[in-house]
Amino acid sequence: MNKFIKKIMLLLGCLISFCAGAQNLVSPITINLPANPPANTADWATAVPPVMILAQTKLVNGQVNGLVQESRILVTIKSAGNKVCGTYTPQNAPMSSFSSASKNWSGANVLSLLGQECTLKPGSYELCVQFYSMPGAVQSRILGESCKPFTIADKKDKPTYSPPTNVSPVNEKTFTEKELIAPVTFRWTPIIPRPKDPVVYKLRVWQLMQGQSATQAMKTTTPIVEEEVTNITQMVKKITFPPNAIAQKLFTWNVEASKKNAMGEVEMLGVSEASAFSIQSGTDVSVTKDSVFCKNQQGVYPFKFTILNNNNYNRTFTNLSVYSINAVVQGTAPNYLVIPASQLTPGIGANIAANNSLTVTGNLNYSGNINEIIFLGSTSGGIPPKSGDFDFTDTLRCICTSCDSIKINLPPATKGQLLDNVTISQSISTQLLPSNAPLAIKSITAEIIYFDIVKNDTLCYRCEKNSDRFGKFKIATISNTAFTNTTTTLPNNEVLFTATTAQALTNATFNFEIAAPDINKCCTDKINACIRYTIVTQDCKTCSITQCYELPRTK
Repeated sequence: MNKFIKKIMLLLGCLISFCAGAQNLVSPITINLPANPPANTADWATAVPPVMILAQTKLVNGQVNGLVQESRILVTIKSAGNKVCGTYTPQNAPMSSFSSASKNWSGANVLSLLGQECTLKPGSYELCVQFYSMPGAVQSRILGESCKPFTIADKKDKPTYSPPTNVSPVNEKTFTEKELIAPVTFRWTPIIPRPKDPVVYKLRVWQLMQGQSATQAMKTTTPIVEEEVTNITQMVKKITFPPNAIAQKLFTWNVEASKKNAMGEVEMLGVSEASAFSIQSGTDVSVTKDSVFCKNQQGVYPFKFTILNNNNYNRTFTNLSVYSINAVVQGTAPNYLVIPASQLTPGIGANIAANNSLTVTGNLNYSGNINEIIFLGSTSGGIPPKSGDFDFTDTLRCICTSCDSIKINLPPATKGQLLDNVTISQSISTQLLPSNAPLAIKSITAEIIYFDIVKNDTLCYRCEKNSDRFGKFKIATISNTAFTNTTTTLPNNEVLFTATTAQALTNATFNFEIAAPDINKCCTDKINACIRYTIVTQDCKTCSITQCYELPRTK
């Protein structure tokens, strides 16, 4: 009975954690700014590259969460934490219209979210993006937020520097606690151009508290690491984590560059964009997944765990169970299943010697009702840190390395009509490496993630009332008749092609017409567009590739 109660409490904790983590419903949020942002924000739309916001959310049963669909997007420019540009508030900010797994705003669309044109004085600023839920019975909540630091240079007497970029640990890196016995090597790129004076790089590492975003942690929490090096772009640091790191184990870091001028004053040169890393669950027991469950079809599938006992006392493997993470997201009781000992090798009760490992294999009878699962297990013995049991968790789902065996080939495209709307004929083929065998595909998505018009003369354009359609697919077809375009409305910046039965996608051709403004005779311009192609394989692997096109037009 006690075991049952513990499992119920664990599941309730998962539900509570989800509610507390509502601010992470929109994540990650990527903000791109011009290399050297002009002081007048109106010029950001035509700078190279233009300002762009890309936000993503996780789908639940193929749908966007209702809070995200009806969210408002608040864009502001801040200096020292105070708003200096932006007319909107969380209550009257524009609707985000978040209708797919990702949503992007570029150029003039981003500037419209500010609600005003601003000329910024030289100094340090942040472009901040926040998604708010619609106020209802309760006060509106932040569903996601991110800030991008930038500098407006005084071009009269100061050069412009590109800030450092974090290199290692890579963003979203997960360490095991055994790995962190050794020092961590932090690396970053130098600022460009290199000043004549020595450059001081300050490394800061923050721990994220429960429900905290990286932006909040950097503003309200004292760094657990804050050290400087001069003219060196790396630091090897043995990190001593605070005691409460055991509960959360999420961290963020960045690098600040500065130098002293001729007067001895500190001059800020730039700050890198923050990167995250985490520590794998478990203080003395950790789990690695040797076989990845990535199916959404009914059947019996094998799995294999390697459980590492990193402590000086023995453990006994006592239990293994699984539940649906999607059910937790929906706020309903999880689809919970205990795997019998008869399906495990070795069975329940196997001993894990001190500082040793145990490999557990078995089979999961999968009903096909869930797309992503979490395995739970427990061990006991010695001096347990948790009332006689210690839980390890591991999520099995499609992982990025699974795409290493998949090739998406996009040969050079044929560019058709380049007068008004532009047309592109893009061939595509997919295959399984290294055998080069045909690959069974369930669906493929084409998404315009970047669209820009380089104008030679604004007088060459006619008056257009439908400018909101520019940069979207007006027509989208594929030559493989087994795939059907299921996008309900066009123009749209994303189109989805699905097959009733998974098909080999070999030598198929997309034919796209992208809406663009008409130009008058004797005029020229150039359209730059990037399309991301994403395939979903029969065994539920999702892989993508981005192709960019340069489309000069003349009339």
